[in-house]
Amino acid sequence: MQPDDIRANILDGTIRAISVDTCIFDAANLRLEHGQLKQLESLAASGFRLVFSEMTLKEIRGHLAKKTEEARSSLQKGLADSVNHWALPEEKRKQLLRDVVGDADFNAASKARLSAFLERCKAEIAGAQEHLEVDKLIALYFDQKAPFESTKDKKSEFPDAITLLSLGSWATKQKTSVLFVTRDKGCISYCETAERLAAIDDLGAALTLVQERNEHTRKLTDTVAQRIQEGAYPDFLEQLTSTIANNVHDLNIIPEASSSFYFDAEMEDEHVVDAEFESKDGRPVLNPVGYVNDVLTVQGIVTVNLGLVGAFSFSMRDGIDRDMVRIGHGRAEREVTVSIEVLYTFEDFEDGEPELVEIEIVPTRFEVDFGEVNPDY
Repeated sequence: MQPDDIRANILDGTIRAISVDTCIFDAANLRLEHGQLKQLESLAASGFRLVFSEMTLKEIRGHLAKKTEEARSSLQKGLADSVNHWALPEEKRKQLLRDVVGDADFNAASKARLSAFLERCKAEIAGAQEHLEVDKLIALYFDQKAPFESTKDKKSEFPDAITLLSLGSWATKQKTSVLFVTRDKGCISYCETAERLAAIDDLGAALTLVQERNEHTRKLTDTVAQRIQEGAYPDFLEQLTSTIANNVHDLNIIPEASSSFYFDAEMEDEHVVDAEFESKDGRPVLNPVGYVNDVLTVQGIVTVNLGLVGAFSFSMRDGIDRDMVRIGHGRAEREVTVSIEVLYTFEDFEDGEPELVEIEIVPTRFEVDFGEVNPDY
């Protein structure tokens, strides 16, 4: 896939996940808490998924362990030199070493650090057991296809092959494509013909494309809001009100009340009086929540006036056998104003006039106080 194709596939939502190869982590000096690697923490908030193959994570953890051990050895040597040449007291040397590295060994420290990074990034893992197709792996090896390059050390390419096949299988099952950030020529060559993998050799460029997609999605959302304001959808409010009325059951309304008697309460009737979408200067306030294959879903807040009827069944305790005895029923009415979330789906942006294809109510729970209630004698 060429750079222009990668950009187009990110903008239209075909590519919705990113994976980063071990070599990129090494190039960033494994600085998980700083620089470009830290920026991976923001992917989830932008709607992009970060996924790693199990093999990549094992490699990264091994590299982290090695660097951690080297850093500890360097620290020990430096502190020992400080004892010899700076007259650092021995007790002070021991204390400094404990303060920096603690009691954890380098393997435990590197594992904890990587786990914290994955949690911050909300990263997903493509396990080899679930996703690796061994027959494809063997075929790639004996056919000398990428990433198994025609070198004497073909066996060293097995981790790359396992990574690529796992990511490809994960992408197929998730019905998306993955942008794989790598500098490995064999991996790049494999991705050129892979159905659901695209390769890019620069993490900064990949993050820029994600940001551009966010801006693109925001621009499409603003276009929709503007077109609503301009009256391009003359039946918009009517459709919105009708959809809420037809799906009012998605509003989980809990009746509350007070009474001198025991009572059971339930909703008898719920109907929409009117509805109004949240707006600013006459333009709907909308936020993008999904964009896939030129289909945009946005979220907005709608203020709804509801007419409600609560039904109450009253009882009291029998003074002789202490059983609960029904004594009657009652009804109470209320009109309330609530704010609910609504999802709007638009498509066909390429035609210049996006079409509103669906309005969906986000299920909402709220309580309504009917005040003092009593039986209707």
